Amino acid sequence: MTDYMQRDGDTLRYNTADRCYTFTPDVFIKRQAKAHEIRYRQMDGKVVEHAFNRQRIENERDAITFISKNTSIPVPRLLEWSEEDGVGCLTFEALKGETFGSLYWDLDPEGRERVGKNLMTFITEVLLPELRRLRSKTMGQLSGIVFPPPRVTSYDERAEWQSRTSSTDRYVYCHNDLDFHNFMIDKEA
Repeated sequence: MTDYMQRDGDTLRYNTADRCYTFTPDVFIKRQAKAHEIRYRQMDGKVVEHAFNRQRIENERDAITFISKNTSIPVPRLLEWSEEDGVGCLTFEALKGETFGSLYWDLDPEGRERVGKNLMTFITEVLLPELRRLRSKTMGQLSGIVFPPPRVTSYDERAEWQSRTSSTDRYVYCHNDLDFHNFMIDKEA
């Protein structure tokens, strides 16, 4: 294990650039990293935080709640939103299975193809159609503010982004992070 990933019995903890994760058999905890835990630093040691860091975790809380109430897309059940010293923390019920990203490398080529096809079927036949059904007249997060992903804000440091509106509900709900680590696969199914 590395300095940012630790296992203690059934508990796994790891950090990314600006998030800390804890996995137990019962819960999954995701929280903002505290200043001393953030791994991106300038040459002088100054912490480099992603823009809108706090708003992002609040948006994740709102998005999970919204998706669970308005779609049949399986999402983890939010057990608690908490805050300590200005750090937002989400506690979810643990889901059965493994992330597609970790499971993929343990499979033989036929297993990879089978699981990959099943996942693509789910994405194209369930996930994307349900997200497209969620429409709005306003562009932006559920809170009403706009904050682009870090891949944009790392190049454009505007402190505020203007929302766009339309007379029709032309804007659709976007996940913006459909990646291997965001899909849980139940090996038994």
